[in-house]
Amino acid sequence: MPSTNWPAYAHGKITIYKQDSGQLFFGLNVEKGLDEEAMAVYLKGHSFFMSHEWCWHLFIKGLKSGQVQAALDVICQNACGLPACLEINGGVVDDPAIFDPYASGFPWDKAVWEYSGGALKCTIQPERYLFSERVV
Repeated sequence: MPSTNWPAYAHGKITIYKQDSGQLFFGLNVEKGLDEEAMAVYLKGHSFFMSHEWCWHLFIKGLKSGQVQAALDVICQNACGLPACLEINGGVVDDPAIFDPYASGFPWDKAVWEYSGGALKCTIQPERYLFSERVV
């Protein structure tokens, strides 16, 4: 839902950008913030603390209910045979009060799956932060 709140981490956002390959990427950006338990450690950085209002919770419910898979099916049906991708990015935030997600050199990790024909295939394995074991 559109909002004038800033920063807009709690809200899902449409993403469009040109990839290094030259292809256009269209996506939905859903962010997961720091759990409210982290407030006991950090005095500042409140825009990164996730409340019950964050879109992340709806995304997780959609994964469990099959709504995300249904949306991926529709995307694939309308993408001229191209697969849909599911990408998860994340990293370690030492101090949310001074965190700059656009700073170069920030330690980041990602995992990417291609979705086609009702199946996910991992195409980029996370290297550091996202999972304790490799994903299939």
